Amino acid sequence: MKIRTIIIISAFLALVSCGGGYVNPSIRNTVKKNAADNIALGLREYRTGNFNSAKSYYIDALFQSYSIDNTASVIDISQKLSELSLRLTNYSEASNYIFTANNLRIHGDADENIKKYDFIIYLTIGKYYEKAYENTNGYNLALAYYQKAASAALNAPDRAGAYNNIGIAYLKLGAPETASGWFENAKDINQGAQVYDSLGDNYYYLGQSWSDRSDYTKALLNYQLALKYDKIAEKSYSILDDLKKIAAVYLKTGRNQDSAYYYNKAMKTAESLGDALQTGDISNTIISIMKSGR
Repeated sequence: MKIRTIIIISAFLALVSCGGGYVNPSIRNTVKKNAADNIALGLREYRTGNFNSAKSYYIDALFQSYSIDNTASVIDISQKLSELSLRLTNYSEASNYIFTANNLRIHGDADENIKKYDFIIYLTIGKYYEKAYENTNGYNLALAYYQKAASAALNAPDRAGAYNNIGIAYLKLGAPETASGWFENAKDINQGAQVYDSLGDNYYYLGQSWSDRSDYTKALLNYQLALKYDKIAEKSYSILDDLKKIAAVYLKTGRNQDSAYYYNKAMKTAESLGDALQTGDISNTIISIMKSGR
């Protein structure tokens, strides 16, 4: 049994033994700190692509938060687990987590300051509809929730996050010019606030908006900027996506040697993440490029 799981069980038993509905404040604070530590570790693992490890930390934190009836923390962790499930294309699990979080947000105790989660819940529900449905109805539902998220944002970087996702919905709906305006707005906010963690996403989708309009020069420029900022933020899977997009643009423009170079870098990145499926797919693409002899 993992050490941190033993700690969780011990803390839970200590809470139960208090009886009479009384929770020793020192025990409650210890459990809250353990949950916060596990959330931080889960975030670190998620950012570096260690998704199974991230999930393990989040589940431990969720158990801890339920054990002390910390509604705000349960909402926070459930949203993170939904985001992770979306990344792993487990849509039924993602739905369970995010709509549980939304229900708690609606019915939770106002004293727990859960209003602050409106933004991230709306944003994640939008992502669920966008990714799980993959049709016009899903994209329109996603757009509506992204717009709710923008209205609920409590600060400029959050608002930029909503703008970025509004742009994604418009891309999916076949309106790259409209999408581009939202990405530009998000980028300007994040550049002003020096939110490098999000700039990579802004430039990545700007690149896609230009690629959808067959302007590959501007697409390549934006994908390269996405790679720059994702390296600063150390977002491993985003770096992999950037490399693949750069390689694809070079392939479309007939620069096969450059394309093979970036696909090879992407393959090495996928290998380092232990992603056998993407490693195999990229390897096959490289072989196809080499066989073409162009």
